[in-house]
Amino acid sequence: MNINYILGVLAVILSQGLFSLNPVLLKSNTSSFIYKILFSTITVSIPSFIYILLNNKKDNKKDNEKDNIEELKLLLLNKNTYISSIAYFCFTIIFFYCQQTLPVSISLPVFMLYPFILLLLNRVINKDSINIGEVIGGIITFIGIVILSNSPLKVKPPNYIFKVLLCLVAAFCCASTYVFLKTSKDRIIVKEESDKIVQLKKYKDLTYNIHANMLLINLIPSLLFILIIVIKNTIFRHKYNNTMLFKGDNNYKSIGKLLLYSFILQYGCNLLIQYGYINLDTVTYSALINSSVIFAFINGKIFFKETINLQKIVGIIVIISGIALDIYSSTRIKDHKGFLFIKR
Repeated sequence: MNINYILGVLAVILSQGLFSLNPVLLKSNTSSFIYKILFSTITVSIPSFIYILLNNKKDNKKDNEKDNIEELKLLLLNKNTYISSIAYFCFTIIFFYCQQTLPVSISLPVFMLYPFILLLLNRVINKDSINIGEVIGGIITFIGIVILSNSPLKVKPPNYIFKVLLCLVAAFCCASTYVFLKTSKDRIIVKEESDKIVQLKKYKDLTYNIHANMLLINLIPSLLFILIIVIKNTIFRHKYNNTMLFKGDNNYKSIGKLLLYSFILQYGCNLLIQYGYINLDTVTYSALINSSVIFAFINGKIFFKETINLQKIVGIIVIISGIALDIYSSTRIKDHKGFLFIKR
């Protein structure tokens, strides 16, 4: 177990602590929903874009490599990026809506089916193998999530079932985003496009690759959200003001706080999560992502006075057990126990 693995584990856990604070910002800030989703992406894409430009200038000066424009074209103008970023665009809208309208103790646990969907898509698209211990750990974690999700609520929000189903759609969109950030020799979809990005990243350092991933999934959603705002403020200036997307108090103070807190949460969370995603195998990463459920219940209790009952405590214990088994299986069960592996 090397130092990068340990730091990767710590990075993902810390990222989920930040990620679980997002509903607090969404529920407490009075700005329009469109600015909440815009700032969640633009506070990541702009710093990443600046970092890559500065890094390329430094590299060009020393090694005479490709210029900035050609490298950015390679990163951004390919099918692999299009799929990831459009999936992330859909995820951002749907899941932020669920986080804003559902209790924290429901939206995050239901969304945490995302790691299981990621494992499934990774096996189908990248043809990765999974061992039996990892499968059992995933099943245990899933059971814990079900226990938590079915815990009693004081008051159920309107359209509760529909919003829970939307959380599942968001989970699929998020998994689709991340599965295309990694590739393998057996990749079955847009392999050639993905290989080009892999070859570029091979000659770059870890910090560059982290910012490249962040830029890939956040830039196009940022541009689309800006486009929506421009269209609203020009063509439909006096329409749709009372819809969920545009209704809100968009004064300088509210917008300023939203921008600042979004940068802290989103850039910090994405930086940590990409570090973990690059340094960990998909199974370990997926298991650790479920730790956000624990943070969600802590934050729900602190900020929204949500109840913590015996059923929730049992669910948390089960989730922790599943995560522990997943990590143990991915690090301790070696290839010589080949019979334990589910091959493609």
